[in-house]
Amino acid sequence: MVKNKITAVLGPTNTGKTFMAIETMLSFDSRMIGFPLRLLAREVYDKITKKINSDKVALITGEEKIIPSNAKYFLCTVESMPIEKNLEFVGIDEIQMCADYERGHIFTDRLLNLRGEKLTMLMGSNTIKNLILKLDEETNKLNIGMRGDSKRNFNLGLIDIHEKEQKIPDLNFDSSVEMDSSMFNDSIEDMGIISDSVSLSIKNNIFLVEAMGTTNQAKVEIISSEKTKVNLEGEKEEVKSKYSVTYLKKILKGGKLTDKVNLRFGQDYPLQIEYKVTDKLHFMTLLAPRVSND
Repeated sequence: MVKNKITAVLGPTNTGKTFMAIETMLSFDSRMIGFPLRLLAREVYDKITKKINSDKVALITGEEKIIPSNAKYFLCTVESMPIEKNLEFVGIDEIQMCADYERGHIFTDRLLNLRGEKLTMLMGSNTIKNLILKLDEETNKLNIGMRGDSKRNFNLGLIDIHEKEQKIPDLNFDSSVEMDSSMFNDSIEDMGIISDSVSLSIKNNIFLVEAMGTTNQAKVEIISSEKTKVNLEGEKEEVKSKYSVTYLKKILKGGKLTDKVNLRFGQDYPLQIEYKVTDKLHFMTLLAPRVSND
């Protein structure tokens, strides 16, 4: 199988597209399919659990969540697909819904951002052929146009693959935290239960990790100590910034490489996350802040 292959299976209704996707999915070690309807996801879940032990199959919809701890199959509505997972196979059913007035933004997001590590399969009607791709070589942007009941256009900036090394912006951070990577990882996991964003702040030598949902909130306080070094530079009394939990979870997989993590951020400022193993590893990434609506 070619790595990162993307294939589209298009045709009229009841021509076996979904059946083909399910059979293809079963040939991979980890897999997920997003369906347009909750009942369809449930129907496929019932069929697969008759063939495979149910403790390996997850069902995730707006109304039902059955997620075994060792699940390898994920059957979901498109809205409920866990986008942070890295799986060999990802399928999206009825992909022509990208042009739908009400739900098109969800299908479009999955089309643009969700990929299987080995195969991504898009199933739908021939109307998705109205998808238009154009490359503007002068601006180095890919234009994606979708034509259906509505017209949707996206201009995506492309990275120049001929450039040997991407330039890192020159940033001046107001604060830093050095702590156990497992403690930081656990804090972000806890915040993810409450919200899709997390606030990091430093005040009075205390590092705060906070999340606020519609009705719930959570907070972790980490005091500066021998194991955790909290530093606020200059005359500032407090700095605070908000970040995406989804992207943080992807980055924090680096925590498996070393016991310590170094964090640097500022007031509504990018977050620098750094992992080091002397003479062996130096892994650093930057995450842009979320803009508060307050």
